[in-house]
Amino acid sequence: MDISEKSIDFFISYTGKDVAWAKWAVEVLEATGHSTVTQHYDFRPGESFIRNMHQALQQARRTLGLFSPDYLASKYCRQEWEAAFKAEALLPVVVRPCEMDGLLGPLAYVQLCDLDAEGAKAALLEAIGAGPAKGGQLYPGVGLRLPGVLPRLHNLSHLRNPHFSGRDAVLSALHESLTSHQPAAVTQAAVLTRAAVLTQAAVGLGGSGKTQLALEYCYRYSADYDAIWWLHAEAPETLATEYAALAPSLGLNKDLPQPEAIAAVRRALEHKPRVLLVFDNATTPESLTPYLPRGASRRVLITSRRQDWPYAVAQDVGPMTPEQAQAFLLQRTGQSDAVAAARVAELLGCLPLALEQAAAYVISRSRTLASYADLLEARGLAVLERGRAFDYERSIGTTWDLALQELSNECPAAAALLNLCAFFAPDDIRLSDVVAAREHLPEVLKEAAADELLLDDAKAALLGYSLIHAERAVAPNERGGGASERADAIAVHRLVQQVSRERLDADARRQWLGAALHVVNVAFPDEAQDVRFWGDCSRLLPHAFALTSDAMAEPVDAAATSRLLDRTAQYLHFSGAYRDAEPLVRRALSIREVMHGLMHPSVASSLNNLALLLAATNRATEAEPLHRRALSIRESSYGGGHPYVATSLNNLASLLRATNRVQEAEPLFRRALSIRKASHGPNHRDVAQSLNNLALLLRATNRAKEAEPLFRKALEIREASYGMDHPSVATILNNLASL
Repeated sequence: MDISEKSIDFFISYTGKDVAWAKWAVEVLEATGHSTVTQHYDFRPGESFIRNMHQALQQARRTLGLFSPDYLASKYCRQEWEAAFKAEALLPVVVRPCEMDGLLGPLAYVQLCDLDAEGAKAALLEAIGAGPAKGGQLYPGVGLRLPGVLPRLHNLSHLRNPHFSGRDAVLSALHESLTSHQPAAVTQAAVLTRAAVLTQAAVGLGGSGKTQLALEYCYRYSADYDAIWWLHAEAPETLATEYAALAPSLGLNKDLPQPEAIAAVRRALEHKPRVLLVFDNATTPESLTPYLPRGASRRVLITSRRQDWPYAVAQDVGPMTPEQAQAFLLQRTGQSDAVAAARVAELLGCLPLALEQAAAYVISRSRTLASYADLLEARGLAVLERGRAFDYERSIGTTWDLALQELSNECPAAAALLNLCAFFAPDDIRLSDVVAAREHLPEVLKEAAADELLLDDAKAALLGYSLIHAERAVAPNERGGGASERADAIAVHRLVQQVSRERLDADARRQWLGAALHVVNVAFPDEAQDVRFWGDCSRLLPHAFALTSDAMAEPVDAAATSRLLDRTAQYLHFSGAYRDAEPLVRRALSIREVMHGLMHPSVASSLNNLALLLAATNRATEAEPLHRRALSIRESSYGGGHPYVATSLNNLASLLRATNRVQEAEPLFRRALSIRKASHGPNHRDVAQSLNNLALLLRATNRAKEAEPLFRKALEIREASYGMDHPSVATILNNLASL
């Protein structure tokens, strides 16, 4: 900004939701010869907002604060009005009803929110002591309609939502594109490349607030349009009828046949740049083609579930941010428990329609947000569906029922893929994992998983209904050289998952849960204790938690459940998360004892893993009988010379050594080493483990000359097995150097 000392009459301070009031104030003030500075007109992209704000406050003679509930809640706006208040340069102007208390209480302020257009202009000019502009026109120009007042020509039947909040950045981006000859589209997942036509399409998951966003846009920026026409685009017959009905308002013959009326309306709109068309809930790009005005003057906003709009640019309309969702619940319910609000927001995935249903339930039942969160965790959709959103006839479930039914009819494989994904954690679901486990999938999905084109079709169908969104997955480069991006990861909103699960009958739910268990079991590394596989373990951990939690409540594949619990616990144990690992190990043990009896080898495996965890957490007394029981089962099941017997001998000996019972430990270590050499040969990594452990015992009993060659042999094996930079190699290097 080129601002010299006190050269500006007014700095206009406002929040994003009141940008239309700021533009109105600029026009009113500058029409009377006053100079202004605002963020909207004078702060350029890339500049420091804080520096510009500070400079404007310093150089303006007065600060016009546009007060509203959002303005009072804004940290930056508070800094602005407090600085102006301190300098005795603040002129408070109330543009939406709010509580002027504290420092603001004693101040006289201009009240505009209850006035008509002429009254508001007169009140503002009187407050600043300004007279009419030169030439006798007090209010020149066509753009001075009061913000929020709809143009004379409009067909909006919805009231403005008084509870609308958040989304300021999306609304601002929409308006910038629509009024700066740049097209845009609102989508849930991505910002598309700018096209060469002036059309915006707001697309995304049902319940993400597309219609409410479009409605708020119409009211917030109504002063920039001479006419606003809202068209219901879901049904072709309704759209054609409503579009043709615009003819009389445009000065056309109202008795024209429908096809001629549509063509005439389209031609007339091509010459009216200050007309906004809103196509709500459009189905396909082709369905709107006959109705889009041609040329650069059209202003079109589309809402849709579809994400692919070739003639539009996308603005993201996904869930709210956690902060926005929390603030909405507190404001909507009038409560102050921020922790409970955050918990409700998280349970609902910050989806606007679900948040509104929750708030409506809390208010109508006089519940606290904390008690509602408890009820929601216990009853899920059953309680959510009892809340009714403001000015919206559908609930979350009914909003998605139609889409899910259409999906089942159009692409059964896509519906099947959604059923499978309903049991994973919401994010980072890899289709490559699904393909790898295709033999475990139900037939309806197995064929698609075996054919890349069919699987792409299923994914595209889900994306088309905005029931999933694509993520960028990073995976090891198969040809070496670091990581490569793979676009096979998808995410599903947690409420879509819940609705999908609850639409399944009990048998189908068990079938898809079992399939999902197998997918993660196949993907989860067998050697979860090996740091080389921890990247995959970490990625799969949320899915393992989701599946094993559900699996415990459903009679599904017990073997798959216990195996996944076991692998997950191993990863948590060896990565240091002992507290999280222990209940999983104990559950795996319990499942296996019930499934196989007390003397089965899989029971021995769980006993061994639990004993290792207990020993790692200084509970050797509890661990020892478990190791001895595991050893007994394995000797009984496999015979005395099996590698699993060597594992139990090694682990029991390690516990004895750690508790200073080296005389008991040494023969067990030597027997384990002998079994492993006989089973695997002299250069196996399990042999290296036995060599290392025996060498540690020899070192501890002052037999360094015997220990050293064992350490060196273990080092040689591990370097050959793992490479030079593996942590297991570092362990041997450390032990040898200590010796």
